[in-house]
Amino acid sequence: MANETTVYKIVRYVFLVLASIFVFIPLIPLIFMAFKTGAEYSATSVLEAPKSFLNFYNFAYAIRVGNLGKAFLNTAIILTISLALQVTGTAMVAYVLSRFDFFGKKW
Repeated sequence: MANETTVYKIVRYVFLVLASIFVFIPLIPLIFMAFKTGAEYSATSVLEAPKSFLNFYNFAYAIRVGNLGKAFLNTAIILTISLALQVTGTAMVAYVLSRFDFFGKKW
């Protein structure tokens, strides 16, 4: 029985490590490309690290051209409204459930 649990643990950790590799490996080229200049992107491989990670021009360009300021504002408005409604509804349901006796309440 002890061998089965040890084998199970090994298989589980091998699976988790492989799943992590499949998730994180594609992110590395994305991070590298985000910090490269246009000329550097054309001249180098996708997997080659940029010369400087201090190139934030691509981020400023994406925010300006993609109109991300408005998108962030819309997200903040929707988040605030939905959070207020969720907290209000949950508080009302919690109050009602605290007043009634039902099977499993003390559990």
